[in-house]
Amino acid sequence: GRGDEAKVLGLELRTRFPGYYQTQLDIARELATGGDREKALRIVQGLLFRDAFHGSVLRAVISTMIDLLMEDGQIEAAAGWYSMWKEFEPDPEKLEPYAPLELLNAAAKFSEDSERRAARRQLLRRKKAEGNDAVGAGRRRQAKTGDNPGQEELF
Repeated sequence: GRGDEAKVLGLELRTRFPGYYQTQLDIARELATGGDREKALRIVQGLLFRDAFHGSVLRAVISTMIDLLMEDGQIEAAAGWYSMWKEFEPDPEKLEPYAPLELLNAAAKFSEDSERRAARRQLLRRKKAEGNDAVGAGRRRQAKTGDNPGQEELF
């Protein structure tokens, strides 16, 4: 079938042109699919240090980086790449597949903020309860021992 033929051609391209950016991106995507996302990210990051880029190359590199970061659950980092891409992309249609990143990032930040606020409230309640227990215990001790000169009994 055609799928097998495409695999053979892909392998031939990789062998003949190992430094070609699309070859490197394909390898990175395969590594990520196979579970080696760290190595995949290193390959893509290495492509960013080339001397010059054609716009289509930079698009491909950034979109691959975004995909890898999203697969890793690194929404904020992926959204950062998207924001950078938006700064120079003259064709808004190229950005459309990644536009939901802005909403995902905002939702993630809101969720993190909500979790932080909830944790802070819980901590304050706990400290308040501990403080009340400590004050209550001190008052009870004073009442039992009579160790409160010049003050009336609290209980």
